[in-house]
Amino acid sequence: MQLSRIWHASEGRKFPLELTETGQFRLEVKEVDLGSLAEVKPDKDIFHVFLIQGENGGLGKLTKLFRSTRHLDEYPRLVILPAEDYRQAQVELALVSRTYLLEDSIRPQNLKILLELVLQQEYYRHLVYQLSRESRQQNAVFDNLLTLARSELKQTSEESSAYKSLLEFESSHHRFSENLRVAMEETMNLKNMEMLSMKSQLEAIERLSDYRTQEIADVRKSFHAAEAVLDLSRKENLERDKIINAMDRLRLYTDKELLDLYHENLELRKRLGYPIRE
Repeated sequence: MQLSRIWHASEGRKFPLELTETGQFRLEVKEVDLGSLAEVKPDKDIFHVFLIQGENGGLGKLTKLFRSTRHLDEYPRLVILPAEDYRQAQVELALVSRTYLLEDSIRPQNLKILLELVLQQEYYRHLVYQLSRESRQQNAVFDNLLTLARSELKQTSEESSAYKSLLEFESSHHRFSENLRVAMEETMNLKNMEMLSMKSQLEAIERLSDYRTQEIADVRKSFHAAEAVLDLSRKENLERDKIINAMDRLRLYTDKELLDLYHENLELRKRLGYPIRE
């Protein structure tokens, strides 16, 4: 299992992921202060990935840091930035090799996917370089053999046909080596394009998720507003019922007073000897 080291460089932040061994990789996380990044000396025998977290307003500091760490340019860097610095960083850090810019709103599961893709890319890059190195070594051995064969074959004209065949083989072998080199370069370009495409897709998913979250929040607000309107309507109905009941009681009370006053008037007319009015 290939050891892969993830350098987490920040200003006191905690590593944002819970990682487990994945595929052919055994993962190891190294914490380093952002200001000490220039002191890191990666071991050539293992894979290295740098996860760098910037702070709000710290883009200028990161730019200077990248200029002072040219020895790390051959290693991939995932740079997480606040939204305020992300757009400007796409301009200022556009020419920094093997650097992928991410907003700090990226979800952990998406960051983990990108990190695994970068490790896979490093694995294939290592294979390509190994094949290229072995091919160059074979070319050197073959060139020495060919030089020796030329000196021997030129001494005898009767072996000219064999010499011609050997030259044809040499040409064929060099064409094969060139085709292999081109194929390896195309493989790395495709891997880079795949990485950028995946990054764009994840950013689109992030934006869609944010839209859906906002849409759900708006629906909840509308629901709460409707509940408030219904509650207000219920309160108004209760108040209206109370007023109607009070008016009914007042009307009953007034009718009783008028009836009592009428009886008192009759009684007074009787005492005074006045005729009773119908």
